[in-house]
Formats: sequence, structure tokens, C-alpha cells
Amino acid sequence: MMILNRRPSLCLILLIGFLIEFNNCFSSVTVICRRRCHLINSALNAEQGPLTPSQLSYAVSTIQAGHIAVIDDFLPKSFTSKLREDASNLYSQNLFEADGLASYTTTKTFDPNVSRQVLKSASWHSIPLGDSGTRRSFGTKMHSLRTQISSPLLRPTLKTGTLNYQTDWPDIKKKHEISYTRYSVNASLGRHTDEHCEMLKKREGWVRPTRRSVSWLVYLNDDWSVSNGGELRCYERKYNVSGKVGATEEGDLQVGWLAGDKERAVFLDARGNGYGNMVRLFVEEGGRREYVTGEFPADPTLYLAGGVGVRVFFNSDVLGRAYQPLEPPKTPSDQFLKSPTLGYETVKDVLPLEGRLVMFDSVALPHEVLECYGRERWSCSGWFHEDQQEG
Repeated sequence: MMILNRRPSLCLILLIGFLIEFNNCFSSVTVICRRRCHLINSALNAEQGPLTPSQLSYAVSTIQAGHIAVIDDFLPKSFTSKLREDASNLYSQNLFEADGLASYTTTKTFDPNVSRQVLKSASWHSIPLGDSGTRRSFGTKMHSLRTQISSPLLRPTLKTGTLNYQTDWPDIKKKHEISYTRYSVNASLGRHTDEHCEMLKKREGWVRPTRRSVSWLVYLNDDWSVSNGGELRCYERKYNVSGKVGATEEGDLQVGWLAGDKERAVFLDARGNGYGNMVRLFVEEGGRREYVTGEFPADPTLYLAGGVGVRVFFNSDVLGRAYQPLEPPKTPSDQFLKSPTLGYETVKDVLPLEGRLVMFDSVALPHEVLECYGRERWSCSGWFHEDQQEG
């Protein structure tokens, strides 16, 4: 009986010992897991960049739909005030100049007293000029943003540029343009898109290694109100967009839309007969391209003529009538023939509020800047580049 009484006690002791040892092992595993999770989260946070997960999801889906993404308080006022002061000081040193859009106002004329001027990249990156430390910090933040949006946007070559640690400036296989932009009182900018198809750029479109992919601006204007005007006016599509916008995975750029309840982007295949001597237009359906025109000459005049110049090459009158170019008509003939817009665009106006970030596809979204009233309008502006398709 005594032996029988001891056995439960021995079993109990063994059980307790086992539980203690198990607890110790479990605690060790827990600590290791926590450390690994911390390292993983730290790595993820390092890759996430300046946008929160919800901001990133919103920005990516909006850009992919061909619309403008607006993110408020991207920069704190303490930082925008430094950038604004730096921009103003550099402007007072006559370091700003007109760029290629200088005469692209609503009146199509350039007036040095009523103008849009920019600080060119060479001056922006010049360390001796102004508050280069603040510009460098901002440039690094935007480099982080470019890297963050690359994979979710399915544009992998956006992030292939690195930081040049010899000067601490974001690289340069020209993957990032960056500048200050100033609008004087009463200045404006006419409707345009920031990147164009090879038909318009001719052979130069094939020579450059990169192209503009995502346009962005960060506004620096303190206490801006509706009465000051200066809105960024965007011409978004009114109905749901089917498929990719801006460019295909192969790098063919968008030139227009087939308008309808389900709108489809129209892309330019500019690789016929060498550097785009002959071209065709196509849409993508289920991952494959469907040509909507035969081959026709790669003449920039046709592109500048808007819809009228290109419609005659479509495979059917129905398709021709549904085609709408991204750019507005640029010739008197197109105005005379009244190329239809059919009400498929909707206007979205964005105020240039301090610290606000906006991003959009450089090819797909036409936009303009409305006239500024009573004060100057300041921003940091730029474009993230991706690799150009090979000729």
C-alpha cells in the first residue's frame, strides 16, 4: 500500500517538473518570436515610407484609376515654412526662370510680371545655395515615397534609382525631377498633360532612358483660401475605367479614351518600322491587346489635331466616334469641326493648401492651374520617373 501511495506523488513531481521545463521553453520561444517580429516590423516600417497603409492604399487605387490623390498634412507647418522661406529667398536672388510651359497660360502669352517660374534642378541640388539642408531632407522624404509606391503601383522601375551618398541627394538615372514653383499674382497655367507619346516627341522619345510616370506637388502656402484661387483643376473621367491607364506593362503610352459607360484607355504602339515611322492604336482586353486602327504615319500633326486627325484611321465609324484624345484640340480645324467631348469628363478642383500632397499619373490626367488672386502661390513640384520602353 505504501508503494501505491508513493507512486502518485512521484508522478505528480514528474508532472510538475515537466510543466516547469515546458514553461521555460515556451517563454524562450516567445521572447525569440517577439524579437523576430520586432525585427520584421522594423524592416517593414523602414520600407513603408512616409504614407500610412491606408494612405498608401488610397493613393495607389486613385492613381491607377487615372484620378488625383490628395493627402493632407503630408508635411508639418514647421517644415513647409522653411521650404517656403528658402524658395522666396532664392527667388529674390533671381534664380527662378521660365520653363517650357511659360507661355502655356490661359491667354497663351508670356508676361514676366504675370508668370509661372521654377527653380531648375541644378540650382535645387546646389549645396551652397540657400537652405540646402532642408531641401536635402525633403528630397530624401520624396525618394522614400517614390520607393514606397513603386511595387503597389506595379511600376517596379520607379524605385531603381538610389541615393547618391557622396552628396546626399536622391540619385540619378534621372528617376526624379524636383523643383520649386512660383506663380505670381494673376498667373495661371493652361490645360496639359505632363508626359506625351512618342509620336509627339519623335526620335527623342526613344533616346531618353526614362519618362515621367507619377506627377506630384506639395503646397507651401500658409492660410490659403478659396478667394485666392490658384486651384489645380483636374479633368477626371466621369465613368468607371476598365484596365490600366497611362501606360501598358510594355511601356506603350496612352493617347486617349474610348468613351462609354466602361471607359477604356487607348494606347499607341509606336514601334513600327524603326523609331515610330508607322504607328497603331490599341486597347487592352483581358490582358491582350486589341488593335482599333490599322497602321498610319507617325506624324505629330495628327496628334496635335486631336480627335479629328486620328479618327479616320479607326477600324469602324463607331470606334472613331467614341475616341477622345487626352489633350485638348490644338488646331483651328479641330475647333471648327467641334470634336465631341460627350460629357465624359468631370472637373475636380484642388486648393493649394499648406502641407498638402497631390499625386497623379503623368500621362493620363489632363490638368491646369486657375488664376491666382491677391498673392503668390508656392509649391515643391516634381515627377517620379520609370524606365522608358526600348525602341
